[in-house]
Amino acid sequence: MLSQFWLRPATARSRRSRPNFRRRPDRQWLRQGLETLESRQLMAGDLFAATEAAVEYVVAPNGDDWNAGSLDQPFATIRRALDAAKPGDTISLRNGVYEGGINIDIDNLTIRSLPGEWAVIQSPLTQWGDGHSDSVIRYGFDVEGGRLENLEITGGYWYGVMFWDWWDSDFSEGSTHVGASGITLDGVKVHDTGVDAIKITPGANDITIINSEVFNAGRRSTTSADGIDNNNGDRMVVRNTYVHDVPGIGILTSGGTEDSIIERNLVRDTGGAGIVAGFYSELEWLEPNNPDYYAAINPIVRNNIVVDAGHAGIGIYGADNAQIYNNTLVNAADDAQAPIQFGGYEMWISNTAPSYAHVASHDPVVVNNLIVTNPENDTRMVDIREASITGQLTLDYNLYFGTSTRGTLFIDRNLTGEGTPEQTFAQWQTNYGYDLHSLVADPQLGDDFHLSADSPAIGAAIALAGL
Repeated sequence: MLSQFWLRPATARSRRSRPNFRRRPDRQWLRQGLETLESRQLMAGDLFAATEAAVEYVVAPNGDDWNAGSLDQPFATIRRALDAAKPGDTISLRNGVYEGGINIDIDNLTIRSLPGEWAVIQSPLTQWGDGHSDSVIRYGFDVEGGRLENLEITGGYWYGVMFWDWWDSDFSEGSTHVGASGITLDGVKVHDTGVDAIKITPGANDITIINSEVFNAGRRSTTSADGIDNNNGDRMVVRNTYVHDVPGIGILTSGGTEDSIIERNLVRDTGGAGIVAGFYSELEWLEPNNPDYYAAINPIVRNNIVVDAGHAGIGIYGADNAQIYNNTLVNAADDAQAPIQFGGYEMWISNTAPSYAHVASHDPVVVNNLIVTNPENDTRMVDIREASITGQLTLDYNLYFGTSTRGTLFIDRNLTGEGTPEQTFAQWQTNYGYDLHSLVADPQLGDDFHLSADSPAIGAAIALAGL
């Protein structure tokens, strides 16, 4: 039985047919039924427009929507600039606060603060009635490319930034599932959102979040309120980003996402886990070419610092080939779980027996990590739950340091289930063959959680290609 701390509440409902997925929408498919002479002329106009030079439109609080949208004659609202913009254009915002509830359906559009200035886009936490407008910024399902740069995004009944997919079409057999893709958030602050700060939905691929700050999610509802929630968007990159003060998980990958990279981030003060590779998901979100129902495929979590996570520092649940390298976990799992937590889950797959499939992680690799717990934390350093791993677990070249009176303990219930005794570090090495090159020692971290010059961790790691 899985811990109540691991799973989000699910409601019973009938099974829906699983859709066919495409990596990107076929624009001809989106235009089907429009093969009139007029529509062909409009499509030709789109092609000519794509060759036009990119335009910068300027918006300012003291502007006027009847203006030309230039630096000298700025628009007053982002919506007016969106009406004027074409693929490849830029909307630059002057200092000030702007109304959110923005729906973007333009490819390769950049929205940014004017260089040297700072713009805030905000929405209320109350619902407006149209669920599609209840995020501060929402990308339409067929958008390809775009950037949000040097902006502050706050509020929203649901999310700060939402990457939408074509899931609201229908659930019939053969329906097509696509999402907003190829979009970069660079230097943005997303905070004080209703639920998740950033939401990535199935088919919203190649989302990149860099040099940003995400905090204070869950202002309206703390249930499943995460910093960055990726539910089956492939090739997500989160890098050099500070995620903190969220009631749920800091950075989450689930739903069968492939090839996501989470690196060089600082994650602090999360009510749930700091970073999760794989998580409980539902069948309808997974792609048909994922027969083992993995929640994450080939996720890489490396060179992150996680501090004061209420649950696991890093959790690995139902992930295939998870690669967990060179992370520093400090005071994780104060409330539940362990700093390094492995778990499986039951996924409902059919109304007829067998109704559920058990999903475990396959061939996870956890090396070169530092795990430090505070004196009041008597949890294990590594907790491998029952039936949570298949294949080969590589667990080595880590450093553990805990000052609890219970000592430095570990547990592997993968094959033996509940009742399996905890292991000391020596027993862990002898009985299981884990962590044969690992250390139990004070890593001597500085105030910035980096190693001091005489740390025993220096030179103790194994060299990894690309790091």
